[in-house]
Amino acid sequence: MSSGLPWEGSPLANLSLSDPRCNNDSCRAFYNAHQLSQKEVSYYYQYKYGHFTTWYYLAFVGLFAIVYLHRKWQEHSYAAGRGVTESGIPVFQNKCIAAWRFVAYRRIPGWMSRGVGMPSMGMLFFLLLAVLYILILTFAVRPYYRQHRGYGSPPLAVRTGLMAVALTPLIIALAGKANIITLLTGVGHEKLNVIHRWVGWICFGLSVTHTVPFIVAPLRDGGYTALHKQFYKPGACEESLRFRISRRH
Repeated sequence: MSSGLPWEGSPLANLSLSDPRCNNDSCRAFYNAHQLSQKEVSYYYQYKYGHFTTWYYLAFVGLFAIVYLHRKWQEHSYAAGRGVTESGIPVFQNKCIAAWRFVAYRRIPGWMSRGVGMPSMGMLFFLLLAVLYILILTFAVRPYYRQHRGYGSPPLAVRTGLMAVALTPLIIALAGKANIITLLTGVGHEKLNVIHRWVGWICFGLSVTHTVPFIVAPLRDGGYTALHKQFYKPGACEESLRFRISRRH
């Protein structure tokens, strides 16, 4: 009785992994290596990196929303006459906020900073923290590639693609003057626009990092011939696009 394994009945079933013909699951050695690679670095586990990215920015939105609600409550307390400063904030807390603003609102001087539109120190720290988080998720986990491209897509490519997709709702949410982030946090659109631009650049960087492994993997396995075969095989996006263009002309 057949167990449904893809190499059963195949003339290539008993080839060794070193044989060039043993390059898909119809070869038992390739199938076993494929399963082992997926067990060590599962394709489906890479979805968690998209979740990690989403949870990161949702945590900050939630934190700023809590701060915003707390400030509104303090303003209501001041209106009710409960012994706070005129700004609606207790004296000690007011001094702490003033000290933070003294540092956070400062900008790096110089023509280069003005030319590239460098944000304030507080915003720069916040954005660099996000960049560091994304870099850790991207490059701290190994391996970047599988031993053979037939074992599955490179883990580096999969997780960065999913992280870029996870950032897309945030980019859209930050795009307009009237947006849900301002509604929840009270932060004006002019400040959020800085984050919108930087998140767009982060998403672009992740997209490039997602693409490169799909070029490197076939080059490592079979050189330019393997790369050309992957991109222009029947059914590939590039081949389909070339076919549609040729039909138009």
